Amino acid sequence: MLVALTGALVIAGLAIMVTSPLSQSHAATVATISLNPTQATVGAVVQVSGSGWVAGDTVIICLDSSTIVLARVTVASDGTLKATITVPVGVSVGAHVVVATDVKALVIAKATLTILAS
Repeated sequence: MLVALTGALVIAGLAIMVTSPLSQSHAATVATISLNPTQATVGAVVQVSGSGWVAGDTVIICLDSSTIVLARVTVASDGTLKATITVPVGVSVGAHVVVATDVKALVIAKATLTILAS
């Protein structure tokens, strides 16, 4: 089933206008991400891997609902993505959500990252 979506979407401080129905290649996309490691301290490097994304699209990776973009990555031809992010200074100890968003396909995937005390 292809759903025609129109309207406005705000992600990571970017306003996106959807003015025409999504193409068939962007319909019913089920994307996932995983983190390695899933626990880290401020300043640590975390690998983000994903699958099920739309080939050629750009995915923006943020922490929680932050307007700080940690990475932008182009999806590979097989629908996978890989990115390296660094846990930014000022992030509090505890559970946080890494959010990957394909604004063209209106697809979002999330994974939990636990920040440990240094």
